[in-house]
Amino acid sequence: MSVSEESKGDSTNVLGVEILTAEKNEEHTTHSKVIFIFIHGAFTENDRYKPFLQSLQQACLKKGIEADIGYGTYTNHIPNLARTLEILSELNKSSNYDAKFVFGHSMGALVAIAAAYPSLYDGLIQIGCNFQSWFPGFSEPETVSLASYPKPVLTVLGEVDGFLKYFSVHQDLQDLDREIKKRGRDNLDLEKPIIILKDVNHMQVADNIVGEMISKTNRHDYESRLSLEEAHAKIAEVIASFVVITTLRPSKSLQNRDGDEFKVFAQACKDQFEQTQLSREMMERFQALSDDAFIASHAMDMQRSVANLKEKLEIVPNFHLTKHDFLYSKPVQLNSFPSSGQEIHIHYTAQDPIQWHKDLPKSVSQISPTFAIKAKSQASFLSSCTKEGKPSSLMELNQKTFEKVWNEYITEEERMKYQEKGRKLQFGEDIFVPSPPTWVDTPLKITHSDSVTIIQSPYTKTDLDNEQIPEKMRGMFYGKPMTAAQIYEWIVYDAYRKIPSED
Repeated sequence: MSVSEESKGDSTNVLGVEILTAEKNEEHTTHSKVIFIFIHGAFTENDRYKPFLQSLQQACLKKGIEADIGYGTYTNHIPNLARTLEILSELNKSSNYDAKFVFGHSMGALVAIAAAYPSLYDGLIQIGCNFQSWFPGFSEPETVSLASYPKPVLTVLGEVDGFLKYFSVHQDLQDLDREIKKRGRDNLDLEKPIIILKDVNHMQVADNIVGEMISKTNRHDYESRLSLEEAHAKIAEVIASFVVITTLRPSKSLQNRDGDEFKVFAQACKDQFEQTQLSREMMERFQALSDDAFIASHAMDMQRSVANLKEKLEIVPNFHLTKHDFLYSKPVQLNSFPSSGQEIHIHYTAQDPIQWHKDLPKSVSQISPTFAIKAKSQASFLSSCTKEGKPSSLMELNQKTFEKVWNEYITEEERMKYQEKGRKLQFGEDIFVPSPPTWVDTPLKITHSDSVTIIQSPYTKTDLDNEQIPEKMRGMFYGKPMTAAQIYEWIVYDAYRKIPSED
């Protein structure tokens, strides 16, 4: 991290990092002094953040926090963990603050996750990034679990952030909820708040411009209805509340319930709690569709659809953690009793997410997993059951799932937006893959036109009369339908992504 040449005249240089000092006047009474070390995003010059950082200082002053902000840039504007750790170590030796925070945007937040862990800093603030955004090949922190991270962490995301991944946020919320249930820590929403700000996008923490280097990789942001100043103010307010809570919680001054500091603290807690609850409500429908029980139910729906029997099927779904275990599993129909119907054990496993286009980098691709499901064909039941009609195709199951999501999980506002502006999702004929091992590695097929994206599900099956395979492997139907969570994420989010040309 080096000094920004353009900023040398209006801030203090400390240890090779620009320190933007808070401008306090007689109107401001402060109870605490803090420092942020800010790490910019990749290919984003640090001075593009300066108006936001000044807005953050003002938001902190209004809550009685005098905030200095250390910011600079890295070689080629690529955040560097080793240099960041060096800066944090030096500032720890030479500075005297009530609290210190490591603070990053996008790739800078990934560096911050790793950098804040071993340091003496009091908290981590990440914008446009969350714990599950960490990816192999990047500098791995001591922990990639939000709940087990040993310091307070604020996660700020934008509802229209072009880099938002619903499933990774879902994983972080699951992580927190498991910790709350396991240890009864009901204060985690104070210590580890995840806040998704309505109408805020990825680059509004800077200047709302996606740089040329990033644009060349087909990454882009979504449009926001907020002005840049409004977005800065919303983000700054959330951070200021978190800083008040983190700084004052250990303070003995809170023992005076009539004191100004307690009032500021209580208001910050109230504001943060409300924002956290709104964010949880925003994620609630996607979380329901991503729940393990819902996924198991979806696998059972596929079995019922491809069997399409008049008789009731008692289905037992079995989830496999590894591809190896899944490969060697097979659906089994157990002896059944006339009163209870047929009992069938099916198998399913999570696989790679949908890659919407080969030229879209993983950083902007959906990461909700696809599920491969092993079931029994209709023909395998007909010795003891009666068919209702022909087996449903995966295309029909996908359409049925879309209608369920559309009718039960999508708001009227989201429907109107999708109908007016969204790229429409359609389902094409199923794709037969002759070999089951090849089917396991075959993804959903994606085809784009100007305004429509078509999904086709791969399947394989074995005939009952195929004497070339063992009898126990006959009468199978294996398929990969699109999940309800993937469909939901498309309707509310991915339908607005710019898809590169197929050429």
